[in-house]
Amino acid sequence: MKEIMKKEKLNKIKASSAQIVIGKNGLTEEILNTIKKKIKKDKIIKVKLLKTVPELEKLGRKKCAELLAKKLNVNLIEIRGYSIILQKRIN
Repeated sequence: MKEIMKKEKLNKIKASSAQIVIGKNGLTEEILNTIKKKIKKDKIIKVKLLKTVPELEKLGRKKCAELLAKKLNVNLIEIRGYSIILQKRIN
């Protein structure tokens, strides 16, 4: 039952627009703290990277998404285009 609810929530997140958009300022402490709070509350979120993100130019989409997940200590669920789905780690 719990697994079905998780899949439904994931499908809902995939279909929705991004809850957080990261722009030209990149992965600042402020944006990281905002994402941490949102993940703590919602457990799973969708983040959009604009093409102007400095880390994106240096690392590429996949490495930038992995870096974001590592800094936040969360699971990287999916990368689709410039959208990333992150989930809180369950200990």
